[in-house]
Amino acid sequence: MVIDVTIYDDPNVLVGSVQFCKSQKYANAKSNMTSFFDLMPSFCGRSQSEAMKILEQWVKTEDFGRWSDCFQFFSRLRTKDFLWLISKFPEIFLKSVPIKSDGNSYQLFKNLKNLYKAKSQWLLYYFDPSPGDVFKLLEQPRYGLYLPYADKSEARKVLCSKIMIHPLGDIYRQTFATPSFLWFMCEVAECREIIGTHGLSTPIPSTEIAGKRQIDKESQEWMRYLSDSATQKLALKTSYGIRSFIENLHKIIELDIRKISNQDTDFQDGVLEPYLSVCRAANRKISRSKEYQSQFLCSNEKGTYLVTTGKSKKLSGAL
Repeated sequence: MVIDVTIYDDPNVLVGSVQFCKSQKYANAKSNMTSFFDLMPSFCGRSQSEAMKILEQWVKTEDFGRWSDCFQFFSRLRTKDFLWLISKFPEIFLKSVPIKSDGNSYQLFKNLKNLYKAKSQWLLYYFDPSPGDVFKLLEQPRYGLYLPYADKSEARKVLCSKIMIHPLGDIYRQTFATPSFLWFMCEVAECREIIGTHGLSTPIPSTEIAGKRQIDKESQEWMRYLSDSATQKLALKTSYGIRSFIENLHKIIELDIRKISNQDTDFQDGVLEPYLSVCRAANRKISRSKEYQSQFLCSNEKGTYLVTTGKSKKLSGAL
């Protein structure tokens, strides 16, 4: 199956984790974005549709009381299964998927969809680089623009595998059957946060918008906090409220690796610092390039509108 999409349609924005991507070089370029998953055999057969159904029902109803049933099913899935599911973000988490006639919300959804489609394909290549056709497709410029997000996700995947085998990682071993499952649920939490903070689920007031400089500043402060080698010993939490734990997993795991690093210098040098190094490099590329911007769906008494930030300009009321 070949999906026809306009990658750089006006306003030429590609969604990122907290930044989007804007490139005049490829403005108005038309291309077929082929999913590698469409070129490969089914990974888990009937389990794919079953996994989609379970995840959609669980997340959309927010029935956190049945999270254990969901987790039992997902604990049987393999890494490629999770990559396939990531290629289906963000529509899994939307109660209604925007269509073209929805205008601004469709534009924001399409941008985020393109991000996760390309990101999942980079991650698939990292997982199995043997198919030559995969690499040839990734060499195309439009895929390269998404590489920083794939790099951060791959670094998180390594992080999850390390915390699962650490003596202080009991909470993760008890909750998740495999490192891949833990990593996938971090991706789920992050995607749901993006949907909310960028207004895709519900348009946000313009007062809640963060400019590109502010986003970069907050990211740097967070990285500095995580790398702070405090000397005091901190006890790693052994329990969280289920809802808070799952919804904020991508942040909680970073806080926990910091706490482990405060007690284990080998873990800090061999796990935390390499992870932060990848994140910093990706964030620098995003913050310093004009190609990456942030986009938000806002609302006022006249309706909804998209706001796109610039590195050196103030936010405008509407674009």
